Amino acid sequence: MLSALALVALAAPILYPEPRVCDSYVERGVWYSSEGWVNILKTKSTVAACAKACAEDGRCSYWTLQLTGRRECHLMELRVGSPHPSQGDVHGACTNPADLPEPSPNGLSSQEMHVAFLTLGTAFETYVKRALATVRNIEARSEVRTAHYHLIVSSRAYKLATEEARQEARHRPSTAWHDVPTRRVHIHALTAALTSEARKLHSQISATTPGNGKIFMYKPILHQILPTWVPRAVVLDTDVYFVSDIAGLWAQFDSFAARAVIGVAEEQCQSYAEVLARGGHRINGGVQLHELDRMRHSRRYADVLARIADKTLPPLSERGELGSLGDQSLYAWMSIYGRDLLHLLPCGWNRQTGGLIGLPGFWEANRCESPCMLVHGNHGEHKDLMEALKADPTGSMCKSTVRRFRTTQQFFKSGDHARMLEMLEEQCCPGSIPRRDL
Repeated sequence: MLSALALVALAAPILYPEPRVCDSYVERGVWYSSEGWVNILKTKSTVAACAKACAEDGRCSYWTLQLTGRRECHLMELRVGSPHPSQGDVHGACTNPADLPEPSPNGLSSQEMHVAFLTLGTAFETYVKRALATVRNIEARSEVRTAHYHLIVSSRAYKLATEEARQEARHRPSTAWHDVPTRRVHIHALTAALTSEARKLHSQISATTPGNGKIFMYKPILHQILPTWVPRAVVLDTDVYFVSDIAGLWAQFDSFAARAVIGVAEEQCQSYAEVLARGGHRINGGVQLHELDRMRHSRRYADVLARIADKTLPPLSERGELGSLGDQSLYAWMSIYGRDLLHLLPCGWNRQTGGLIGLPGFWEANRCESPCMLVHGNHGEHKDLMEALKADPTGSMCKSTVRRFRTTQQFFKSGDHARMLEMLEEQCCPGSIPRRDL
């Protein structure tokens, strides 16, 4: 079983692919407080079953089995209290209480939220830490904080994260790493997660896109990269900022048609004219919903990817390529030849600020009538604004941050970019009243 990196304190995220088996030992006569309970198994149970349930629940560190009465098994997140005589109970914990079991299908509800980031590249500061800033933003805007976060990283970034987590564990025992909940952060090394089948498929479909688009082509095959105990996931770029609870975005899964496997919003600029001409949709890949289980079992989706790989379907360009933007070019193409596989998200869940801003037709294409829930800074200078906004993940400084950029950054002082920031302040910052004339 893949699981957490063994550290001396609770200060590291769950890193993969470090193998470990979380056995349990029996400890009699120790009192545990009722605080921190995560589950109670009220059916008649055995010591082995109780210990196994704790090992399979990603939130559980300690367990207690009442051997009298209803034989309840109590799974607890924290042990509180001191040694104390206890009659008729058996207690246990993971062999090393600092080691936390990997969540498994038996330990996670099918409704547990999962959020994934493809953070490839050698710049750990740029990619991974921007994803962690987005995690803090999601947590701050969420009423219920139970989401699991998956960072798919390069081998070098994985080594850096591992070493940093070890150092932090030695000097600052905590349940947080970069102020994110360690028990719900999972770091996957891409090279270890890729099967030979996934590696071959990526090589084939990435051959249809030039430049950096090849990296983005890992997103359409996330169902072959993420663990099978992740049934569905929100897949995000790191240049996004939540102004609403991610639970609303997750609820979009309930609107998927029977064969839909991917949820995406339309591109809010005047691109993909060749797609529109064929009856398709402009697509932006910054915010995606993946029905991973459905992908894993969908012959229709597998067939579409195979036909992309062997180039048996018409290309989007005269050069025989899908386009330079990788996955979103693939989804735009899919909106023509595989429309039943796509679910279109409301534009407010991917409110884009850049793209082809300043060119004729931009503001008409950028228009969005649904409430602003998430801002996507898909333009070079706008990405810096997203990071500034996430410095206050709660959103209370949203308007003042936008105004600061408008008054101090030459790029935003006038023209279309100033108008875009006016739109953000009016429509997207928490407490704003939407205006429809922008």
